[in-house]
Amino acid sequence: FNSGAAGYVLSRRTMSDLVRKWDEGDARCLAENAPKWLQGNPGLVTAKCLRESMHVNAVDTRAEGGRHVFHAFGLVRTVSGKVDEWYLNKHRHLVAVFGPDGLGHQHMPLKGVECCSSKTVSFHYVETLETLALYEVQQRLKRNPAMSDKELKGAMVELWPDRGGVGGYSHPPPGKNK
Repeated sequence: FNSGAAGYVLSRRTMSDLVRKWDEGDARCLAENAPKWLQGNPGLVTAKCLRESMHVNAVDTRAEGGRHVFHAFGLVRTVSGKVDEWYLNKHRHLVAVFGPDGLGHQHMPLKGVECCSSKTVSFHYVETLETLALYEVQQRLKRNPAMSDKELKGAMVELWPDRGGVGGYSHPPPGKNK
């Protein structure tokens, strides 16, 4: 499931064409012409424009083993699998879009150590303090690639912000101010 909120990767040409559609006032590309619920979702308006006006279709952006590269939730929710039901429902319908994935989990998001590609591009719903913690954890992993799971979990609990320091849609890691 491609979530615009997790970000887009577009070629320079596609981005130029998208800007041109906005400048031209293409009704399929402007939020003010969209249904009310869509107006507050610029990622969905952009997806609608790409699909309906520019004929650019979403592709399966997962990496090796079906691990996601773009994440519609923060790291803790993604790893724990505590994502919203709407997100799981979107994934349940991907077999009809992309066909069977051949990996045995039919496009459903993975959790735990299997959740995320090492080539991850983005996590959505990540506020400043959580971003800084994520960056520091990444740096520690680069300095010590043989870090054990126990050490990694300890670093996460140490570095991650308390419940009040993560965004309203994020969760602190297990063991951090329950």
